[in-house]
Amino acid sequence: MVMNLRTGLVPEDELITGSIPWTKEEVRAVTLARLDLRPEDKVLEIGGGTGAMTVEIAHRVPRGSLCTIEKNKEAVKLIKSNQEKFNLTNLKVITGVGPGDLPSEQYARIFIGGSAGHLEEIFHYAEQHLSPQGIIVCNSVTLNTVNEVYTYFKTKDYQLKTSLVQVSKIVERGDYLMYQGQNPIHVITIKPGSRLSGSERSERGDTHGR
Repeated sequence: MVMNLRTGLVPEDELITGSIPWTKEEVRAVTLARLDLRPEDKVLEIGGGTGAMTVEIAHRVPRGSLCTIEKNKEAVKLIKSNQEKFNLTNLKVITGVGPGDLPSEQYARIFIGGSAGHLEEIFHYAEQHLSPQGIIVCNSVTLNTVNEVYTYFKTKDYQLKTSLVQVSKIVERGDYLMYQGQNPIHVITIKPGSRLSGSERSERGDTHGR
């Protein structure tokens, strides 16, 4: 497999996407930077879509594992096609909706690409299943979701950081070069604050979610 050596991302023409929208290259780059993945991490992806982020995450946790859940059966087929194409042996795919169909396990990183209208329940699950020094990253197109994130966590001991990724690319229109904009995406990073003291963290340890 030929990888983009500058960014380390899988070229978009290598991904199997079908007719379902996928996470574009620049958004994947920012999201991966916010996830700050380690090779041994155990990761949960909620809302796998076509598998664009799934492929990127799985590649970066070769000694860990990735569990992805997606409700759309056509999208699940695309994820499994990408899994086979990229030989992602550390990937488990679940057809269903979070959090009801999710396993009761601990994770070092949780990525939320879609919530199917169950964001509050997903956050409650994430609080219970995120390792003490873990990271949650939530991507959103709408301000409604951003507001829901901040409303949920405003009274809790978590650190939030949000960036709006807005990308335009040059396209040819006859004799002219013009910019064509893509949908802006909010990338929200959620990290536990001091919800555990130093001694409690030492007792529990950062087990990378395993």
